[in-house]
Amino acid sequence: MRKTFLYPIMSKIKNAKISWLFWQSFYGIILKYLNKFLPHKIITPPIMAVFLLTYRCNSKCLMCDLPMRALQAKNPEFTTNQWKNLINQLAEMKTAGIGFTGGEPLVRNDTPELIKHAKKLGLITTLNTNGILLHKENIAKVLAAEPENINISIDGVNSETYDRVRGTPMGFIRMRQNIENLVKERNRLKKNTLITVVVCVSQYNINEIEKIANLAIKLGVDKIGFIPMHRIPDTKVYQKTKRPLSCFSKKKNLGKLFSCALAKIRTDNRIPIDNSSLYLNMFPLAFEGGYFPIKCLAGETSITIDCYGNIFKCWPYLELKQPSINIGKQKLKDIWNGKEYEKIREQTNACRICFWNCQSELSIFYK
Repeated sequence: MRKTFLYPIMSKIKNAKISWLFWQSFYGIILKYLNKFLPHKIITPPIMAVFLLTYRCNSKCLMCDLPMRALQAKNPEFTTNQWKNLINQLAEMKTAGIGFTGGEPLVRNDTPELIKHAKKLGLITTLNTNGILLHKENIAKVLAAEPENINISIDGVNSETYDRVRGTPMGFIRMRQNIENLVKERNRLKKNTLITVVVCVSQYNINEIEKIANLAIKLGVDKIGFIPMHRIPDTKVYQKTKRPLSCFSKKKNLGKLFSCALAKIRTDNRIPIDNSSLYLNMFPLAFEGGYFPIKCLAGETSITIDCYGNIFKCWPYLELKQPSINIGKQKLKDIWNGKEYEKIREQTNACRICFWNCQSELSIFYK
């Protein structure tokens, strides 16, 4: 199991959160076992929700076009209260946790407040950030909100690689300093928040994977995770292929290089790897332009909501600008249990086009 999922569960067990554990175990049994044999599936609540709090971002990453969507948007972003209302609904549905992301979520001043609200209702929380806005004031606010995990993207071991991929001058220097300050402050306050370095693996940094792991160790973070770079329409690294999310590259044998680097990190054994072994073993297939080899359960395990109230069956479908359902004045529960979303689940089950970490890891676990 991915450690981002495992550690919070262990914390719930340690703190005797019996009700939370009962419901998550109950829904897990239905997903993993009963629905494989029942003539009609039992619709369980989403295990995980992903909130895209804003498309705005202070980076201009090669593999992302989300900031451009913010410039093109005609509607205002959801307010703090609108997001809190959705958090309330997910808590009522007994969703296990929420990942807060963007764009760059810390562009919004209310992100720590939203994390704190979700925590108060018993949801597991993760903040996904590029780390560049984690200055001392934001560090204090984020740690006060006490998310279970903070994911910070590091795609290079120096300014040359990192700033090229992230499109942010001086980004590497600021990000590194902020991580050092975050770790020191977390340790000083004795907070339980875990800090994870996440690497988007591509032809741009394939020769730096082991060095990035060494940097993560030096920075004092708790674990390191990996995701293959996915080609998204309208981005600087996108090329038309039969597999629009393919990580395929003709330039290098990325799969072999990644596997070798991963073996060295495992042998060194100085930093835990966040991903499951089954997921990591799929990376060569992803880099070869292959399809995800097992049934995708994203439509049954997760829900993705953007800052304009658009609901997507999974994160990759948001990235691909695929059809969505706008929440409007509807209740999340009614949409999730509705006929339109049931059709979405059928489409998701047949989909094999991505190796996105959250959806892939949940599909692997519940397969």
